[in-house]
Amino acid sequence: MLPSKSIHKLHELPTEAGVYYVTAFWLVFYVGQAKNLRNRWRKNHQRYNQFKLLAPFGRLHYKTMPASQIAAYEKAEIKHYKPVWNYSRVPDFFGLLTLFLGVWLRVIVYTLIVLALVAIAIYLIWFL
Repeated sequence: MLPSKSIHKLHELPTEAGVYYVTAFWLVFYVGQAKNLRNRWRKNHQRYNQFKLLAPFGRLHYKTMPASQIAAYEKAEIKHYKPVWNYSRVPDFFGLLTLFLGVWLRVIVYTLIVLALVAIAIYLIWFL
């Protein structure tokens, strides 16, 4: 499992080179590379506003490696995961609003599923 940071702790990223993954809900949204992981996210990354909308569920996972290896590794990871943000433009306001609503709709659906499963389990335990 790769180390990761929440959006509120990006200042704790290492200063080494590496490849990073923006994730939430077990999905990889974006894969990128940086010669300095901390500085890459300190300098207003183009996907920062999208990443903020994933909070508190979003994580930035990273793998440090020599700078000479990151380009090939990033390319292979993008090919493997096919992250949606790597193939899309940076969204405008309405794109961010759509992402926000999509994230919270997913949270509501997951919550309802968990509540339904708990209700079924309680019913089975108490009435059967």
